Amino acid sequence: MTPVDTYTAQATVGDVNKGITNHKNLESDSTALLVFGNGDGGGGALPKMLENLRRIRAATNEHRELPSVSMGSSVEEFFADIEEASKEGKTLPVWKGELYLEFHRGTYTSHGSIKKGNRKCEILLRDVERVATLTSLLKPKGHSYVYPKRAIDECWEKVLLNQFHDGKLMEFWRIYDV
Repeated sequence: MTPVDTYTAQATVGDVNKGITNHKNLESDSTALLVFGNGDGGGGALPKMLENLRRIRAATNEHRELPSVSMGSSVEEFFADIEEASKEGKTLPVWKGELYLEFHRGTYTSHGSIKKGNRKCEILLRDVERVATLTSLLKPKGHSYVYPKRAIDECWEKVLLNQFHDGKLMEFWRIYDV
């Protein structure tokens, strides 16, 4: 979950402040993702929300009580920036064990056949990762095999997206703690 504890923020001053004050990993990256817009199943950003963020951005030019904000072009850009700033993720903390999604309980399917299919995909992708890793390690000299990280990541993203109750990505703003 984002530091604002929602993906339907209303883009208020309180939301922007919470993006920094509730940020649990500032030592790794001082930016936060503010995902805003109406509704879980649609609606998106309202003109009032965009105006709020425009005014907050203007206010941060004059006052430092608020963190600065900027509109991102895509969520992928946000994560690409973090990946670059964290030396391809090497400086980010590593989570071991099961994730407990305290704010997203009950959002996964309760249909057994879908759970079974999701689990089968997870196992197959784990196997693909193992074979790709072994191939990288054991390839004969002169062979130009390259681990297919991008293709595997794209497969994982599809599997994980299909496990979630909706895959809607809303607009976001970046919040900077300067």
